[in-house]
Amino acid sequence: PRWAYPVSDPKRIVLSDYTITTIKEEKIVRQKLTILNAQKEDEGFYQCNVTDHSNKTNYYE
Repeated sequence: PRWAYPVSDPKRIVLSDYTITTIKEEKIVRQKLTILNAQKEDEGFYQCNVTDHSNKTNYYE
């Protein structure tokens, strides 16, 4: 997964290891993003982008 986020200091972003769960033939990828010392300025648009084996990109906002 790749993340897009408005936090200006990437040292304050902590990403967990991602997990993959398979249900039938579908794979679900999960990863947690934590903002250390969150501030009002961190408010905004956060997006997780995932590219599959056929090079199709999906995202979750």
